[in-house]
Amino acid sequence: MNREFAVAREERNRLERQADGDDRRFAKILISQVDREYLDNTMPSIRLHPIVKALERAKPSECAAIMEGFRSLRRLMDEE
Repeated sequence: MNREFAVAREERNRLERQADGDDRRFAKILISQVDREYLDNTMPSIRLHPIVKALERAKPSECAAIMEGFRSLRRLMDEE
């Protein structure tokens, strides 16, 4: 995060600086509760919207192929 962006967000009470307890030369940058709620509650649906819309248009055979791909992905992830 660049300094100008952080200062602007701080001036609008959209982030908070906390001195690092171990090294006071550093500060932790925390986002506001409003922004945290947006990221937790709204952002996931915005990211998923194009996927959901595409799946709604998919033919049954395409949905089956996508689900098979998810199963393959899960198997590969479990192998790690």
